[in-house]
Amino acid sequence: MRHLRVWIDYQPQIYTDLFKEILQSMGLADVLASTPAETGFESSYLESESTDLIVLSLDKLGQLDLTWTPERLHNSRMVAFSPSGEFGLIRRSGTTSWEEIRPFGLKQLIELLSSERAG
Repeated sequence: MRHLRVWIDYQPQIYTDLFKEILQSMGLADVLASTPAETGFESSYLESESTDLIVLSLDKLGQLDLTWTPERLHNSRMVAFSPSGEFGLIRRSGTTSWEEIRPFGLKQLIELLSSERAG
């Protein structure tokens, strides 16, 4: 099984903490950091660390809730979803387009990581 490296930048912070705890306790992934502020985030750090997946949040309008630009991180797969779990976006590595997925919540995140680990 493949060992995955995941970066989580999800708002509100309590979800970031919860996702980190769940993913690590299930042995699905190593969480590199929980928020950009936690390590003095720079996109070059993520690029150099070969992150497998970046988990992001969507705001109430379905837009990425970020203070940085994910387009610079084209080598990592990204997933963003709403706290309600009814809507999500996935961006495959090496692309700039986002694919819509409904529903997408914690269950789908765990399934995605489980399939990535197996592959």
